[in-house]
Amino acid sequence: CWTSFAAGMACLAKAESFAVFLFAACLMTLGFGGGWSVCQASALKCENEADKGAASATYFLVNDFGMLTGATLAGVCAGKYGYSRTFLIFIIPILIGMGIYFARRIFAERKF
Repeated sequence: CWTSFAAGMACLAKAESFAVFLFAACLMTLGFGGGWSVCQASALKCENEADKGAASATYFLVNDFGMLTGATLAGVCAGKYGYSRTFLIFIIPILIGMGIYFARRIFAERKF
């Protein structure tokens, strides 16, 4: 899911026509919509039934904070480096997040 979003960001960074912008938008929509659902389900799956409400509230709180800080950093970055480089720079946090997610899944399945 997030791979699709990162690919959309890369397309958006290099887009020179309206068709490429639409293609990038489709990739990003699929990636963000799927990634949102996967992350929320993962957050709720880790908790027992009594704590699901708190887990859901915490997920949305952290998500909103990420939207606030991400948009602010993107604005500063766009002002300094331009939009094309900003889209490429913001692929890095997506890849880091994917790495953390998969590393946690791998270590959670192992019995040490």
